[in-house]
Amino acid sequence: MKAFDLKLRGLIAPVLVVGVDNPSQLFSVYFNNWSYEIAPRGELLPFATLVFDGEQYLLKTNKADAPVPHISPVNAVCDLVAAAARQRADERPGEMCLHAASVRMGAALVVFPAIRRAGKSCLTMALAAKGFEVFGDDVLSVASCPGAPVTGKATGASIRMRLPLPQGLPGWMAEHIESCRGPSNRQYLYVSPPEIAANGQQAPIGALVHLERSGNAAAEISPMSPGIMLKSLLKQNFARSANADHILGDLFGLAENTPAFLMRYSNIEEAVDVLVEQFHAQGIPGACVQNRRAREISEITEIPSGVEVALCQDPTTVVRELGGEIFATNRNLTRVLHLNEGAGRIWNLLEEPTSEAEAVEILHTAFPDAPYAELEADTRNMFQNLKRAGLLVVAGSRDT
Repeated sequence: MKAFDLKLRGLIAPVLVVGVDNPSQLFSVYFNNWSYEIAPRGELLPFATLVFDGEQYLLKTNKADAPVPHISPVNAVCDLVAAAARQRADERPGEMCLHAASVRMGAALVVFPAIRRAGKSCLTMALAAKGFEVFGDDVLSVASCPGAPVTGKATGASIRMRLPLPQGLPGWMAEHIESCRGPSNRQYLYVSPPEIAANGQQAPIGALVHLERSGNAAAEISPMSPGIMLKSLLKQNFARSANADHILGDLFGLAENTPAFLMRYSNIEEAVDVLVEQFHAQGIPGACVQNRRAREISEITEIPSGVEVALCQDPTTVVRELGGEIFATNRNLTRVLHLNEGAGRIWNLLEEPTSEAEAVEILHTAFPDAPYAELEADTRNMFQNLKRAGLLVVAGSRDT
């Protein structure tokens, strides 16, 4: 079978393509704004392999043990774009890669973190139909350079819409979809409107909008806690090669310096009107990324079991608070832990040497109406989570 390398702009590692007679024709409908080259098979190790065996498309990525079969190329390319996002994050640990949609409105991007069934791709398509430039409906590469605003980079990938399309789409949107429609199957339709920005195009990030689509709710937008937004961004981060402190620092800077909003809606036309009114004239953000001092990695030691073992906070732990939400990274920089209200209480107790048994008694005194067995179980789970995350040390073993 014929073998080629698909070299996507912005990535070092290629995609190995096997068994496809005309790869240029296949990929042109998906990557018309993402420059690529079809080249003879080279020596670089591919990050993904796409094989057509005459009946189905088999996609094997460097993150999976076995290939995934797809009947049509629509789903295969969908998974390939996601793999390319992860690869970019691996190749460029200085940049983040978020699972999010993004549209330039005014002088800056409005970013919609991915929330299941919230309609981000449909809303992105509606904004494109209104003439706004789309940087991506699923993935956004984010650069945080000290002394400059946080910026997003366009993927150039086509918009992928879930089928069937929602009922009651405005006529102007349906017409735009029809005029720009690309390949489809029973699940997805790819659309390539002229409003898609070319791969690598950059713009500062001006706003973060959490979408919530429900019932017959009237479209409305309201401020959102930056701490809640940071929790959402942590879940949408593709980065794996960068250490946890770097990831949290970048996302913290983005959430701290970028206005965050919650938008509830049910009608897409109303939602577009609200977004246009709110952001059509937004300017370039004034907040810039601050310099951060790199942290050294140190080994986490195993903590002996037992409810009577006195523990305390690991002094190398870095704790950040934003909008009432607390986040921590451990000493070997492998974990970011969100401390909820209960874990926060335990964490505060552990400023001084405290055993699990002592913590139960302290909390029982503070909350005498709470069932003792439930409080004991919750405290045990919180201690285990803090220990597994490497945020605690045995009392008396603190670094000096």
